Amino acid sequence: MHGRSAPFWTSIDEASRPTERDGIVTTLPSVRNARLVARIEIRRSWRKLQANPGRLALLGLAMMFPALLVVAAPFGAYFLGRALHEGGLSFPLSPIRGVTTFFLLLSAVGNAYRVLQQTGDLDEREGILTTIPARDAAAGVLLTEFARLLVIGIVPVAGVAIGFALGARSPLSAVVLPGAVLGLAALGVTAGFALGMALKLGFARSQFLASHKTAIGAVAFLVYMAVVFFPQFASITGSSFDLYALLGGLPTGWLADLALLGAPGASVSPLRAGFAAGTLLVGVPAFTGLSIRLAGRYWYADAIQPDDDGNAVEASGIDDTPVSIFEGIVARPTLAVARKTWLRAQRAPITLSYVLYPAFVFVVPLQNAVRTGAVPPTLPALVAIYGAWMTGAAFALNPIGDESATLPVTLTASASGTRLVRGKILPGVAIGAPATTITTVVVGAFSPLDAVSIAALAVAAVTCCVGGSGLAVGIGAAFPRFGSVTITGNREAVVPSLTAFAVFSLGLFVFALPALAVGVPSIAPGIATAIDVSPTTVTTVGVLLTALSIGVVGWLASRYAGRTIDGYTL
Repeated sequence: MHGRSAPFWTSIDEASRPTERDGIVTTLPSVRNARLVARIEIRRSWRKLQANPGRLALLGLAMMFPALLVVAAPFGAYFLGRALHEGGLSFPLSPIRGVTTFFLLLSAVGNAYRVLQQTGDLDEREGILTTIPARDAAAGVLLTEFARLLVIGIVPVAGVAIGFALGARSPLSAVVLPGAVLGLAALGVTAGFALGMALKLGFARSQFLASHKTAIGAVAFLVYMAVVFFPQFASITGSSFDLYALLGGLPTGWLADLALLGAPGASVSPLRAGFAAGTLLVGVPAFTGLSIRLAGRYWYADAIQPDDDGNAVEASGIDDTPVSIFEGIVARPTLAVARKTWLRAQRAPITLSYVLYPAFVFVVPLQNAVRTGAVPPTLPALVAIYGAWMTGAAFALNPIGDESATLPVTLTASASGTRLVRGKILPGVAIGAPATTITTVVVGAFSPLDAVSIAALAVAAVTCCVGGSGLAVGIGAAFPRFGSVTITGNREAVVPSLTAFAVFSLGLFVFALPALAVGVPSIAPGIATAIDVSPTTVTTVGVLLTALSIGVVGWLASRYAGRTIDGYTL
């Protein structure tokens, strides 16, 4: 019949279908579809960034130092190449090989984490996978990662390569150096993507892995940190095991030979450089194909649920949570609120990830402690104040906004605002107060502090955890946040407002300062000498001042939060 239109499914890109050539069915991804997916993903990422001016400003500030390095790196590379050309310097190639493999492992782990948290899940998955094959979508996601890599790395890599080639007077370096660096990055991206998709598929299909996801993540993080800080640990234990020598013997370490193939003064092995080039030519396509296959299996997988074993939790059960220690001490409605608050955090721990951000202040003190074998005298005080801050910020800093969609039910419930406030405070106190106190005492025992200072910091830790939680709930009630923000990638959660963070952090530090100060060596004796009293008296007064002030302010703030919730209207 003339004039009949073709069915609507014939409009799908023909390149995305398997085609038969010489009797062989080819299933390569469609370049056109992959480019389309990549363009959409990049556009979405840019729009998300533009929609959050605060995050954009923080990103701009964070890029200031790397930008200076990008400007200075070509000059440093030029003088390095010049020194090599003049014979005043030679490359220690063996450790460079180990460092090359080490950075490849870091890149793979970092990209695997990005896959787990962000890039492994497609936005509008159902719409995309009913339009194009999964292999095209996976190729598009990988193409997006390569595009981001080029945007970030093309300028500094090109600058370093040109500077080094000019200084070393080696035209070959201008070709092999950027090729090896970008190849190393591409191998890290593809290997990390394959690893991340394998983990996501495992978590989606394995009951055991899904039920212990948080514990597995914690163990993986500890292993990662142990590898990163292995040289410091080895120096303390006196281990003769050379991790970088082992890593340098792998073919990935020979990428250093490939990168320095044209550099004067570098005794590279052409054979190893050839094997390294072969590793890139085989490894990148192999990991790319594996990534595409794993992504397709995961996106079409019928994911299991952690509670499929039928172990239902009774709504009235309190005994299986840390707040059970308050059974018979506080009212039942308060315990119910505390249990609900705890279970929310347990089932979605990523919503509390913001409390880990300040933990980076411990990196330098811990690194120095591991390297020198001595705990700094200021570390116990730092542990005490951070533990108190985390205790208050984790559960109590956004008491109204945390209710989210259940806020109307909460406001119309028979329980008073005071009970809701206490229920928000209890989970943090039940976990944070003992954990902070014990950690402070243990760290203090390994530090040069005396027993009086350690006891003072332990008391300060307890009082700041309890009073600080009250302070947090009052500030959170005054500055609530109801809208969700992006935590990692496409994961969103309601977190406290920046104003609440700033006011609470400053207030807690001010009230905790007397006890923290007298817990640091030389401060209490110095004050005691100035006013002619004993150091023990100064320490006792400082602790009492902190306990009294943070206790009173925390009580007043919690009372204010209760009245605010009672009188809150939508």
